[in-house]
Amino acid sequence: MRKTILFFIIVGAMVCMSVFRSRPPRPGLPSLARLQGSAGVQSAPGSEASGQRWFRVQTHLHGPFSYDSCDDKGLNPDGTVNTSCEHDLKEALCTNHVDFAFLTDHPGHLNRATRQTVLLLEPGDTPVLNSRGEPVATRIACKDGTASILMPGLEGTLLALGTGWKSDAGWKLVMEKGGSAGRDAKEIFERETGALVGAPHLENRELSYLEALGPDFVEVFNLHAAAHPVIRRENLGEPALDPWLLRYFLDPFGWSNPDFFVLEFLKLHPLYFEKWDRLLARFHRMTAVLGLDSHQNALKMKVEDGFRMDSHRRLLGAFSNWVKSASLDPDSMKSAIRAGRVLMVFEILGTPEGFDFFVRQNRLEFRMPHVLREPDRVQGSAAPLIRADLIHVDRTGKESRVLTGQTGDFSHPAVAPGHYRVEVFITPLHLLEEARSSRVVRREYPWILTNAIEVVDGARIDHSLDRDR
Repeated sequence: MRKTILFFIIVGAMVCMSVFRSRPPRPGLPSLARLQGSAGVQSAPGSEASGQRWFRVQTHLHGPFSYDSCDDKGLNPDGTVNTSCEHDLKEALCTNHVDFAFLTDHPGHLNRATRQTVLLLEPGDTPVLNSRGEPVATRIACKDGTASILMPGLEGTLLALGTGWKSDAGWKLVMEKGGSAGRDAKEIFERETGALVGAPHLENRELSYLEALGPDFVEVFNLHAAAHPVIRRENLGEPALDPWLLRYFLDPFGWSNPDFFVLEFLKLHPLYFEKWDRLLARFHRMTAVLGLDSHQNALKMKVEDGFRMDSHRRLLGAFSNWVKSASLDPDSMKSAIRAGRVLMVFEILGTPEGFDFFVRQNRLEFRMPHVLREPDRVQGSAAPLIRADLIHVDRTGKESRVLTGQTGDFSHPAVAPGHYRVEVFITPLHLLEEARSSRVVRREYPWILTNAIEVVDGARIDHSLDRDR
């Protein structure tokens, strides 16, 4: 009896400590605009002449018009937008300086949208017009003077980025085909909306289907898939639940920083890359992106910073795609993604600066990045361990690691036909004070993934990242 009473006293004390303990939220990601062309982020291969720079972009994100957003309450019963859900999304975009967000809502509720409501325009926002003077996206004015653009899109079986509303009849047709999977649906989305159409969730897409589809891009990581118990077990061969996750939810003494729970799912699964490699060999150019797939609908409990565990604010600071473009014009952004001018960056581990990967005089040149030191973020004195691998994909789609464990800049002859890309890994020792867990920071994680540079033969390079073009 005494042991039982003591047990409940201890549990009660722990719960009280958890409830009343609070810490300020982790700062959002820094603006990429202030890093361009200095000793910071390299200005992207070839950008000095073209005027292009990196923009932080999300390509898989759910707004109020997804039926399952915001705990299935993205829309009010009368069909109007839930402003709380909308504001959470917009504030998260601003906090993390996301330059462009392609919303990818499910067609079930999108068919209740109108030309105006789908844009999520509010007082203070500015419509972004297409070449015909029609509003197709929304520019959000952020409190710190920056801005973020969001553009409607769709996720059924396919992922359609940047859906313009050309006609009511066309929109009705798109909604009817919203869940379709084949090339005919892709062509309808392209024709009726001008969308960039790709394949999400490669973990359950057959290679034969992807080859017949010919997507504009594919996802090589998706957080929803990496965290979902059934997908983890049946598609990724991982345990349904990782017991280490409990430390983030049952943490009365504040031993873990909840922002870092996504690291428990951060793993590169070969099945994604095997399919990507085969598609590269088949189509010569196939852009890869990271899919955040944030819904704000899974983990409602609030943690020490006052935000729910799965808040858009927290997840948008975890990783993103950096797209090299001359402007934030929607067509320019879609063209840049289609062309493969994309870096995939897990910024929860730090914002990289000094990075570059390009071709010059038939040699692949790599510049090792380092972590940006941000004055408003807690970073310890320990230096992270950073290494890079150079990967070659031959004409059959077979992958090999040409150079491994590189800890500094390197140069390699671009001779063998095929595709080359780089994976950068980091052991984030610099985050010990912030993560509050030596277990977390002593593990190695993927940090940066490049898209592929194609070598056509020993004398000619064919890729959008090539400085010789």
